[in-house]
Amino acid sequence: MRNSSKFFITIISIVALNNCFAVGPIPSSKYLIKKIYFADRSHPSYNSKFSDHKIQIVGTHKQSKSPLALKNSIETSVNNAYEIYIINLERRKDRWDTISKSLDAQNISYTRVDAMDGKQVFASDQDMINQGFVEEGAFKKKALTRGAVALGLTGRNVWQMCRESEKDFCVVLEDDILLDSNFKNNLYQLLGYIREYPFDILMLHQNTYGFWRGKGNEKNIYNAEWVERNNPKKIIRSIMGFSGAAYIINGSPSAQKLLKGYTLPLDCAIDMFWWGTYKDNEKKLPAPYRKFFTEKPEANNIIVMQTHPLWYKNLCATSSQCTDGNPSVKDSEILSR
Repeated sequence: MRNSSKFFITIISIVALNNCFAVGPIPSSKYLIKKIYFADRSHPSYNSKFSDHKIQIVGTHKQSKSPLALKNSIETSVNNAYEIYIINLERRKDRWDTISKSLDAQNISYTRVDAMDGKQVFASDQDMINQGFVEEGAFKKKALTRGAVALGLTGRNVWQMCRESEKDFCVVLEDDILLDSNFKNNLYQLLGYIREYPFDILMLHQNTYGFWRGKGNEKNIYNAEWVERNNPKKIIRSIMGFSGAAYIINGSPSAQKLLKGYTLPLDCAIDMFWWGTYKDNEKKLPAPYRKFFTEKPEANNIIVMQTHPLWYKNLCATSSQCTDGNPSVKDSEILSR
């Protein structure tokens, strides 16, 4: 080393022991050296190979990646961490064109999952009961439709695929979610903190219970984002809502928990199952809403959280519940029988 008041040096490690530093070479990192002093030769960590000096590190100067290298790094990180599934009906090629183009434009890898078409597969409500997919009386008690049951069965297929996946997280998207151009970057940023939270389901979209009540619904007590408005955490516990349009499963173990709880015959819609039984929610919701909940206690073990803030909010984040920005115009495959 040459004596200097300030210069750059390539190093491999800096071990601080009392008044001595041991330094070795490494490529790729540059550290700013402010001062150089003679080291204590009697110290056991002294190594003459790297000269008789102690150094003071005052900061680092990393070579920034080029825009192309950074873009490639983000895409690689996202595609390595997330298995992305898109649930799509074969006859809804319009929806497939929209969502696939959005993902292709962001160079995101994904898998199309052929959705079961309840209106074509099942001749009637009784047909589903006869085949063991739905329990007797569920259509009257649980407000189910053929479309809702088919989506539930398709969702189970996706969870089975997620259970077998070797990736850390599974992103489940229904084909009506209106993704924005920041979806890839949001997934990348999420990797910086997602592992800090013990969720099974992480909601990216939510129709908050009671949001249709009119003005001031952002102050709804079921709106976790409003309730936790002063919470600096980027992921919070969800309260209550209706949506399966966009969510993340916390890998294979959580997929197994979902499969264990949402078993045949189905007794509720898939986006209501993970909230647990009504008994677990009766302090939050009035009795008439009992019919929406499962009666299977295993569902009480599912931990549902959401991004804070949500990436996609309420009806007009999906094309099926809000056509051309008008929430009164529906294009739903679930609500219609």
